[in-house]
Amino acid sequence: MNKAFFIIIVLFFSKVYSQSEANRFFYELTYKKNKDSSTYEKILTILDITGDKSIYRDYLSVSQDSLINDILQQSKKSGSNPDLSKMLKIPVFSYKVIKKNPGKEISFYDRILNDKFFYSEEAKLNWKIKNETSMINEYPVQKATTEFNGRKWTAWFSKTIPFQDGPYKFFGLPGLIVKLEDEKKEFSWILAGNKKITNYDENSFSDKLGSKNIIEVDKGKFLTMFKDYQENPMGKLMSKMTSDDMNKKMPDGRTVSEVIKAENKKVMNILKNNIYRIETNNKF
Repeated sequence: MNKAFFIIIVLFFSKVYSQSEANRFFYELTYKKNKDSSTYEKILTILDITGDKSIYRDYLSVSQDSLINDILQQSKKSGSNPDLSKMLKIPVFSYKVIKKNPGKEISFYDRILNDKFFYSEEAKLNWKIKNETSMINEYPVQKATTEFNGRKWTAWFSKTIPFQDGPYKFFGLPGLIVKLEDEKKEFSWILAGNKKITNYDENSFSDKLGSKNIIEVDKGKFLTMFKDYQENPMGKLMSKMTSDDMNKKMPDGRTVSEVIKAENKKVMNILKNNIYRIETNNKF
């Protein structure tokens, strides 16, 4: 899209949004798989900005919705019962961050097994805007720094994109954050593209699965629960089952206990490389 034309579109729609429209900004996130790793991983994340809020999450969590819909439609016609777990990829992270305008209260949503939780926190970002300017992906940008939950961050924002927002929990600069990285360069976001979404629905297919109840907890309690979940993902499920339940045979010949233990190990390996470490004072 022509840059000047895009800026006009953004200015216009920032004034006349309805809840069914959003501006989607794609951020490529480069991060260390774990703190001791010498290699980096890359994933695509998105920031959806509507009239009263923004939603940040792993792009994979919404990009598979059309595939899921097609599979379900075909299964209705054929009468089959497809195993979606074998057809879909698992997002690197399942959480989403919602920032509400104009005060930018931050809410963090995630699920632990089938339970959905969220916590809210006050926005505390003390930016120091520098005189240094540059160009990133054809956008004129200006430098700013801040300290946030255990790390020092450098951001490059562009006033030509009139949203005071950015990836993850970052916001509050006089323009969209185009690039953001921590001092140790363990996490780095860069704006990779944008598009306008019509008929926007902030809830993905995975959001609609399971219980509709979302439990509010404080941040400390959530972090404690998640730490327990990391160490024994299926612990809560196993505690509810009797020895007879655990010894029942599954269609593949394994016992329920064997299946759960295998799944427990699988989930532990996924969680071991989670990227909650963005905030080092979370102690993950």
